[in-house]
Amino acid sequence: MATITPPIERRAPAQQRPGGTPPQATGWTLEDFPRLMAFVPLMLLPWLFGGADPSIEGLGLFWTAGTFALWLVTVLLGGRRTPLVFPIVGLLVALGIGLGVAQFWVWPTEKLQEVAPKMLQLRQELLPGDETAEFPLLSTGTVKNQWDELALSPNPEETRHSVAILVWALASFLIGANLFADPKWSKRLLVALAINGSLVAFFGIFQSLSWNGAIYWTLDLTQGGSPFGPFVNRNNAGGFLNMSFGCVVAAVAMAYSTRLRNLSGPVAGRSIASRKAALRSRFQLFFADLNAPQLATFSMVLCLVTAILFTLSRGTIVAFLIAGMIFLWSTWSLPVNRIVLLLLVVVGIGGVWAADYAGVLDRWEIRIQEALEYSEKPDDRFLLWNDLLEASKLSPWVGTGLGSFRYVMPLFHTRLVERVYYHAENQYLETLLELGISGTALLGCTLLLMLITLIALRRRCANDLDGLIFPVFLAGCIGLIAQMVGSLFDFGLVIPSNMILMATLAGMMSGTWIWHRRGYSNLPSSYLRNLFRPAFPLLIAVGAGLTWSALEERDAVAATLATQQSMYERFDAVEDENPYENLTLTAIDDAKNLLETILARRPDDFEARNQLAQLWLLRYQLVAFEELKQDRQSLDIGDIPLWNLTDISIGQMSASGFAEEGDAKALEELRNESAVKENLLPALRELIAARRACAWSADLALDIAWLSWIGQDPLLANQYAARAEKLAPQFAQNLVEIGSIDLNIGRLEDAQKAWKKAIGLRPDTFDEITDIAGSRWDLEEAIQNIVPENLEILIQLSRLSLTRMEDREIVQKQLAGMLGKALEAIPEADRRPQEKALLARLTGNLEEAERELSNAVKLDGKQLQPRQDRAEVLLELGRV
Repeated sequence: MATITPPIERRAPAQQRPGGTPPQATGWTLEDFPRLMAFVPLMLLPWLFGGADPSIEGLGLFWTAGTFALWLVTVLLGGRRTPLVFPIVGLLVALGIGLGVAQFWVWPTEKLQEVAPKMLQLRQELLPGDETAEFPLLSTGTVKNQWDELALSPNPEETRHSVAILVWALASFLIGANLFADPKWSKRLLVALAINGSLVAFFGIFQSLSWNGAIYWTLDLTQGGSPFGPFVNRNNAGGFLNMSFGCVVAAVAMAYSTRLRNLSGPVAGRSIASRKAALRSRFQLFFADLNAPQLATFSMVLCLVTAILFTLSRGTIVAFLIAGMIFLWSTWSLPVNRIVLLLLVVVGIGGVWAADYAGVLDRWEIRIQEALEYSEKPDDRFLLWNDLLEASKLSPWVGTGLGSFRYVMPLFHTRLVERVYYHAENQYLETLLELGISGTALLGCTLLLMLITLIALRRRCANDLDGLIFPVFLAGCIGLIAQMVGSLFDFGLVIPSNMILMATLAGMMSGTWIWHRRGYSNLPSSYLRNLFRPAFPLLIAVGAGLTWSALEERDAVAATLATQQSMYERFDAVEDENPYENLTLTAIDDAKNLLETILARRPDDFEARNQLAQLWLLRYQLVAFEELKQDRQSLDIGDIPLWNLTDISIGQMSASGFAEEGDAKALEELRNESAVKENLLPALRELIAARRACAWSADLALDIAWLSWIGQDPLLANQYAARAEKLAPQFAQNLVEIGSIDLNIGRLEDAQKAWKKAIGLRPDTFDEITDIAGSRWDLEEAIQNIVPENLEILIQLSRLSLTRMEDREIVQKQLAGMLGKALEAIPEADRRPQEKALLARLTGNLEEAERELSNAVKLDGKQLQPRQDRAEVLLELGRV
């Protein structure tokens, strides 16, 4: 019992034992250079926001394309002596890529009628008409519609981009299968990934404890989000940390390779004392010579577990727990020294304690309560998934197109929506919508093959605990299973860093199994056999596709970067007196010329068209601002900020409604200026061209409606306002703006219909609507005609009425009667103190309101939820 395993020198070399590893070449080979290049995106992308920025994504794709090309060159030069592999999983992914190509390819409408008749019918309904007949000034640069041929995808350019990213994932998988199934390099990769993941985890914890609301303490998110560490979203960070945790456990196994096996033979003696002595001897032997690598790996385990809890991602923690239990179950029956497993559990508990010490577990309690409450809240995932299943019937077999989720889903929402969902937060259902049953079947077969590979590797682990297979199995078991489970709740794979990490780990796992099953045979002086293997032409095809993807990404990145600088300068200056002072016509025209060059090559690029229209819009605002500044005194608009009058973006223009006299004068002046003809009409023309490229954007339709009104074409404005409502019927803010357009073009009844629906979806829009309508809409009449019989809406409107000064007594008396009737229908025991107090406030009885709220606070948790309702009551009491 002096040693736990036989000395290494007494055992046969690993490559000579059953299931052993291949002979390892000494020194450097040509193939090592693409291996080193493959490390770069795996290590750097997590630190660069996960690759969420388009420019970073483009650079990562270019780098992988160069790595893949260099690797194929080394094969041709004889740098590879082992067989090339192209796993079946790669073929399944290639079939999915082919399906994506078919989705953005232009087909005759007769073919689409056979494949997806509902999709074709809806597309034809949404396609724009001949705007040149409705708006003669737009005749230049537009043509009548020719809809004999269409692509299946509502936005072919977005589908083309998604296919390019999928090719990137396939290339990463093949790199992992061929370059990192080598024992020496697989261990190096796992250790590097473990260290990198631990550093990201430590940085995320440190930033969370000292956070100022910005990534790297300096970069603010312009579109919202829940960042963690260098990631813009905690779900993305959680997916990355889960896969990194698998690499860390593999590093633990490699650090304990000589002590990983259990003691063989029965425990000496049968008495309790002898058993205790044997157990004590095992622990003494195990801890006798702890070294730095072992301590370092357990430190990384502690850091990863703590960081996973710090993300506050519910899907991440569920995936982590399930993957952890599967890992313990699958390794407990192996001849592994269970002290290592127990230490992993103890260190994991230490991570939980560290998170609790930092106060994270209290926030977890709130997150879990929110998850268990089934409600009609706007961001409820279950309701979103139910709408998605309905939308999937649109094209059940071949899907609506990769990347089409955010364009298709707004048409199928059945309840209030406050934001545009870019992803379904369930990657399996999103696949069902975008790739149909065919793509979902391919995904299912891919995952099934990966699970079969995991099971096969696990069976061989008993003979290879100190070799290659066991660490690879651990990384795959924890990392891949965690990602498979996490995909049920989150969208971690949509970010490049997570996608290529999972693809590389899956490829390494598949390549390890293939090499192990075939046997590690050297092929000296006969490397040309690789050129005649079936895998080589397939790899050449993937390389060609990757080159196409890189070139495709180049134009997409250029189109984005062309407008970022000028747009960001404007956003940064919004709080200034003059947000246009940092803008110049030269900078706008340079970006505009670049976009026009890109559109000459890619006329159906929806995003580029939209960005070009925004630049024309920005140019119009800048020119109009300068003209208004010169005519400020003649317009007599007083202290109204000039940039409010020229900023015609959605929301800011509709909020003011141009109800004030000065606004109306300024608007009339703007309509008569040459700026409209020279800049506004080109912007409108580009927006219509963008809509021809993608007819599914409600925001785009609203833009066209607003600009048509500014350009004095009420017919076109009304047409596109109606289209915007059809494209996103459950977006309350859109309905507010649609009503504003109808009001401004003289359609008061249509405006009231849109506003009634908006208030029914989100009561707090009532205040904004009354501001927009101004004197043209009586508040008392509005409440009589619009308010539906809904308790929550009545509560919201009652609170709003208490903050309004005009018609206070009349409105509050009316609302008090309606709220009283609604509360009478509720049993006394079920009435909340907030509602009783609100009714008392409406009737002017502040003492009764204060008494109701004070009693509720004293009752604490007996009638109130300990956190949410108590906070609401305290807030209401403060108002009283």
